[in-house]
Amino acid sequence: MEDDPNASEGSAPGSLRALLTEGAVIVVSILLAFAVDAAWDRHLQRQQFEEDLEQVREQLVVDLDGLNGAIEDSESVLDRLDMFMGLPPAALAALEPDSIEYALNGLRLRGIYDQSGLGVEAFVRDGQVSFVADPLARALIRIWSSLEEELSEDYAAVVATDPLIQQVLASHGIMAARLGRSRSIPGARSLKDAAFDLRADPVALDVAAERRLSVESYLRNLVTIRDRLFVTLLDILGAPAAAQLNEGE
Repeated sequence: MEDDPNASEGSAPGSLRALLTEGAVIVVSILLAFAVDAAWDRHLQRQQFEEDLEQVREQLVVDLDGLNGAIEDSESVLDRLDMFMGLPPAALAALEPDSIEYALNGLRLRGIYDQSGLGVEAFVRDGQVSFVADPLARALIRIWSSLEEELSEDYAAVVATDPLIQQVLASHGIMAARLGRSRSIPGARSLKDAAFDLRADPVALDVAAERRLSVESYLRNLVTIRDRLFVTLLDILGAPAAAQLNEGE
């Protein structure tokens, strides 16, 4: 019995169509799998971004508290220095030892600012900041992450006179480390007598004036950062974190 040539000719197109259909299904399946993977990756990235942005917002709140504390501390130092530098002898004689000590504490080395802002630095370093939708917020976050070094330099200027302060206080029988304990130094002259000589010492007044200028400049920088950067940035980031994700970037 002979094979029907028409039968083989008719089955070839059908086989080809089946192969093409099968190939198309495989391609579509692969593309769909890629699309699902890509969508899941975007979901994870979005979720990570939201978590990171929330940590940044929390860190900014902590940093703002630190700034406010530093501002209050700096204002207290200026108040004490003004009191020390402006008191005439008669007024100084009328002060109680605690008040004299309060004035002299303006000369003492004080830790004014010690916030790290590491959460913000990591947010910028890892490139997450580029996904923040608001361009002003992006810029302000980058600015704040770079201000740590500047604040450290400013603080270095504030305490630059500390060795001279220590020397001046010691020369008048006052130990800077003992200020703040509401007592004169055992075995030394009374705090009031020492303060009289200190107030009349031109070197001590120069040191106080230099320290006042440094603290005043530092305070001005802190207030500017708080009022112009933090208020704006926290206002922008007050919206839900997901709303800050820029899908287009």
